[in-house]
Amino acid sequence: MRRAFLGRIFSLSAVSCLGACEASRELGRTPAQAIQEMPLAIEDPYPIVTARLQAREALLVLDTGADATVLDLRLARALGLPLSREVVSGSGGSGPSGEIRRAVVPRFAVGGALRRDQPVYVTAFPREFPWDGVLGADFLRTYAIRVDYPRGRLGLAPATSRDGVRQLLGPEPWLPLRRHASGKLLVEADLDGVVGWFSIDTGAGQAVTLFAPAVERLGLRTRWGRGVRLATGVTTGGIDHADCVRAQALHLGAYRLQRPVVELSLARGGLFGSDAWLGNIGGELLRRFNLALDASGGHLALQPNAALDEAFPGPRAGFIWRDTDRGLEVAEVLADGPAALAGLQEGDLLRAVDGLPLGPGQGWTLRKALRARPGTAVHLMTAEGPRALVLRELV
Repeated sequence: MRRAFLGRIFSLSAVSCLGACEASRELGRTPAQAIQEMPLAIEDPYPIVTARLQAREALLVLDTGADATVLDLRLARALGLPLSREVVSGSGGSGPSGEIRRAVVPRFAVGGALRRDQPVYVTAFPREFPWDGVLGADFLRTYAIRVDYPRGRLGLAPATSRDGVRQLLGPEPWLPLRRHASGKLLVEADLDGVVGWFSIDTGAGQAVTLFAPAVERLGLRTRWGRGVRLATGVTTGGIDHADCVRAQALHLGAYRLQRPVVELSLARGGLFGSDAWLGNIGGELLRRFNLALDASGGHLALQPNAALDEAFPGPRAGFIWRDTDRGLEVAEVLADGPAALAGLQEGDLLRAVDGLPLGPGQGWTLRKALRARPGTAVHLMTAEGPRALVLRELV
C-alpha cells in the first residue's frame, strides 16, 4: 500500500535474557584495521546483510529498532536448531506477535565478525517478509556500525576499540543516543515544534511514525489537518493502520528535512501503542544520510548524502495485500483511492503486474511496481480480469 512494506517487525519483552556475545575473532588493533567493510544490499530502504549461519548464507535486515537478532522459523528448521520449550512474549507494530522461542546458532558470522553460540529468537515472520530474519540490538551492543546507503557498504568496528569507533563515526559533533530500558536507541528530534525522543529504526520503511498515545495526549490529529486513514503495513502483529499526513519539517541535529510523511498510529497495542517515547524515525528518512551508530557509547553520526533533499513519497496505490496460500490477495482497499477506482475489491487474487506473474512469495515484485512515480499506470491481472490503476499521491 505504501513505501513502508512491513512497518515495525516486533519488540520482545524478554530481551534482557539475551546478552551480547563477544566476538571470537578480533577485528584488529590499529584504527585502520579495526574497521571492517563489507557489501550491504539496500532493498529500498532496508539495509540487508549477508550473514553465514553454520554453512548457510542468510539475508538479514540490519535493524536498529529490533530488540534482538531474530530468525524466521523456516531458516531455524533448515539449520536444525533446537528450540526452547518456553514461549517468549513479543509484539508487532499494533499487537501481539505469534509464537516466539529461543535458540542458539553455534557459528554466526557477519563478514569477519565471527560469534560462536549466538543466542537468537525464532518466530514465523509474515510471508510478506522476503528475508531470513533481522540483525538487532545484541549485535549493535558488540559492534558500532556505519551504513553507507549510496555505496551499499557496511562498516563495523568492535565497541571495545575506541580508535576504531571514533574513526567509524567521523568528525564531531555527534548526536547523543539514549538507550531505553527496552533496549531501543532513542534520539531527540523536533517535528513542527513537537519535540521529544524517537527510536532510530533502519528496519522500518516509513519516514516518521508517531505512536498512538502521544498522538492522543498531544492532540496531534488536528495539527496537520485532515489526513488519509489507511492500512500502512504488515507486521508480526497483523496489519497496521494510521492517519497519514505531511509535516512541514523534521529537525534532526543540524538538518532540516522538509515535508516528511508522518503516520499517526491508530494502534491500541504493540510497539505503536506504547507511550514510552514519541515515535520512530524509519528508513525512508535515514537513507538520506550515511549513518554511523555507536550503541555502546551512545553516539549517532549523520553525514548527508545526495538523497537529503529528495521529496518524501506518500502512499500512492490505495490498497494492501496479504501473501496467502492462494497467492497475493487484496486485503483492504481505500475508498476512492486509485485501486478502488480501478475496480479492485477485497479478496481479489492478483495474478500479474505489468505482465510479470505474481504468486505466493512474489509480493516484492508488486511492491516495486506500486512505488512508481505518480501518474504511472499499473496494469494488474486479477482472477476476475484485468485492472489498471493510476498512481497518485494520497497525502
